[in-house]
Amino acid sequence: MKYLMNMKVFMALAFGLLVLNSISAQNVGVGTSSPGAKLMVVGEAGAPAFNVLHDGTNPMSPALRVNDNGRVGIGTTMPGAKFMVIGDAGAPTMNILNDGANPMNPAIRVNEDGRVGVGTTMPGARFMVVGAAGAPTMNILNDGTNPMNPAIRVNEDGRVGVGTTMPGARFMVVGAAGAPTMNILNDGASPMNPAIRVNEDGRVGVGTTTPGARFMVVGAAGAPTMNILNDGASPMNPAIRVNEDGRVGVGTTMPGARFMVVGAAGAPTMNILNDGASPMTPALRVNENGNVGLGTTVPAAKLEIADGDVYINDPTRGIILTSPNGNCYRVTVNMQGQLVNDVVTCPN
Repeated sequence: MKYLMNMKVFMALAFGLLVLNSISAQNVGVGTSSPGAKLMVVGEAGAPAFNVLHDGTNPMSPALRVNDNGRVGIGTTMPGAKFMVIGDAGAPTMNILNDGANPMNPAIRVNEDGRVGVGTTMPGARFMVVGAAGAPTMNILNDGTNPMNPAIRVNEDGRVGVGTTMPGARFMVVGAAGAPTMNILNDGASPMNPAIRVNEDGRVGVGTTTPGARFMVVGAAGAPTMNILNDGASPMNPAIRVNEDGRVGVGTTMPGARFMVVGAAGAPTMNILNDGASPMTPALRVNENGNVGLGTTVPAAKLEIADGDVYINDPTRGIILTSPNGNCYRVTVNMQGQLVNDVVTCPN
């Protein structure tokens, strides 16, 4: 009798091992007899494909729901996207941990307010990355790229490199030989027709892929070529306008000459400064009344020169003055330094 009992136990163990071995060696199907993966679940039409519950949880409120449209919800039974997570009030929405890491120190944290932190549990912006001391803050790789050669590198000092791991400035782009360094596209535009192109030779084209100078802008027909705005200004009121005909307006969108400056009421129309000079002491000042000052900011005449001379190095040239009868005379000097008046045609 004892022998028969031992045989029954042995047969049960052998059968269990046989079933486990069969399952481990085959795909497991739930709702299908031909699973195409190690675990495959096929739900019925109009019903959830898969529910994962906490112990004792109501089946109507699963921890994880896979709907029949393939959408996955965590904390929700009606995910509005392929993968949707809804956290509890007052708690992080999601933590992603490195293997063996403390849940209090996750690799990625999604907080209740929707902010995402990588390397921090208290992100101060929608997306915040905090790197470890002495290591790059972030690497972004092309598919299959070596981590030592990322497409984008953010270093510990905050410098960003595209095509380089050692950016020499806050933002540095290094292009591949024989290819454009950078293309910036409007939404949905073709990469062959970028809004901004930086070529291998360093030339920048806006509206053109073959800039003929260091910086070249080509506007669309019937539209301004370029608008430069003050911070917060309306695009209809740019600080600088370059029109389709090449005319440049500063303070006006309809320049009547190649270069036209319109100043604001009560302010100088234009200041031209020497390098490093204070805006309060410009080399050339054009005031609101049209007076021009060289070395002075308060010219009392159409042209006033302070602390300097007017030099004419051509002896056949001088100053043209108009007489009361309407004739014009050029005033020059002779060999003895005496003033000479010659009648000339009045300038148009």
